[in-house]
Amino acid sequence: LEGTFQDISIKRSSEEAMRLLTHRLTLALEASKVGIWEWNLQTNELIWDKQMYDMYGIKEEDFEGAYSAWEQGLHPEDRESSTDLVQKAAKGEAKFDTEFRVVWPNGEVRFIKALASLDYDENKKPLKMIGVNWDCTGVKISEKKILAMNTSLERANEELSQFAYRTSHDLKAPLTSIKGLAEFMKEDLISQDYEEVSKNIEKIIKHSTRLENLVADILNLAKADLQKSEAEDFDLYDLMIDIKEKYQEIFNSKDVKLDINFTKGFSLYTEKIRLQQSLSNLILNAIKYSSQERECRFVKVSASKMDSAVNFLVEDNGLGIPKEKHGEVFKMFSRFHPENAEGSGLGMSIVQKNIELLGGKITFNSSNKGTTFKINIPLERKK
Repeated sequence: LEGTFQDISIKRSSEEAMRLLTHRLTLALEASKVGIWEWNLQTNELIWDKQMYDMYGIKEEDFEGAYSAWEQGLHPEDRESSTDLVQKAAKGEAKFDTEFRVVWPNGEVRFIKALASLDYDENKKPLKMIGVNWDCTGVKISEKKILAMNTSLERANEELSQFAYRTSHDLKAPLTSIKGLAEFMKEDLISQDYEEVSKNIEKIIKHSTRLENLVADILNLAKADLQKSEAEDFDLYDLMIDIKEKYQEIFNSKDVKLDINFTKGFSLYTEKIRLQQSLSNLILNAIKYSSQERECRFVKVSASKMDSAVNFLVEDNGLGIPKEKHGEVFKMFSRFHPENAEGSGLGMSIVQKNIELLGGKITFNSSNKGTTFKINIPLERKK
């Protein structure tokens, strides 16, 4: 009788230890979001624990409990490769250690990491496959973000190198010229050739102006990244009138007419400074590259609202952008008609950066009949 009590006591102790171990394992699996599954290769029955249902976005009562149910949940692009691998693994021909995507009933796509091993009978025939799944969507998203960040950094480093080289070159050239002209002036003053001194002073002023404009454009390019401006209410027509008045002398000197194709009362709520800089740059470019062969030279600015965005058109009948240069329009230091107007070639880079920082997009069409820039900007919603 004493031996019987001891056996019962040992059995109960073992059962309690097993219960505690199972409880701890369940807690560990829930905390780690790992799901366990078992596939009976003889009956084709597939058994899932609670974590698996959560991972596949379905309810237990909706699960058919068969291999086909798992297969149907796979992403169409991963279905063939995943089912091929699991079939080979079930025959002992491959290791089931893989990643695949599943599509939830609501359409959401999740990434799953899966591992499995085989159980065999006494004749070494595969009986069942036991495996684990865990959702690695967060990891995949992080990897994608890191990859995108690395790509962005590599591109930024390349652009920075090009920027440093081109800026150094464009700064050095006028400085070298100014230095040379100053030496000539020194000699001319000694020889009292004041007429030549006067000519060289004009040249120095011209080179200094080029330097001043280049530095201003470099600062504007940097400012586009660094400046912080809040969205505000303003009237687009008033903004255009301000631009027109600011550059009226340039309009007159080039005999270019500015047409504003909307009226007062066109209200917007967005970052006014960035939009003003972008429109000003596009309009100034249109003036600078207007065609003297046209009897009536114009720049037209149109705007229209649709849903939560506004579309702009900035049209001109100027020289246009050479077709072979269309891919370089928004690159730094790109210039297409240097014989017609001077510039740093940074203007369009500044425009694109500002538009992108507004969450928008800029495209264009151009020929020898003129150029049209199209801008789409999502409007800020008032808080």
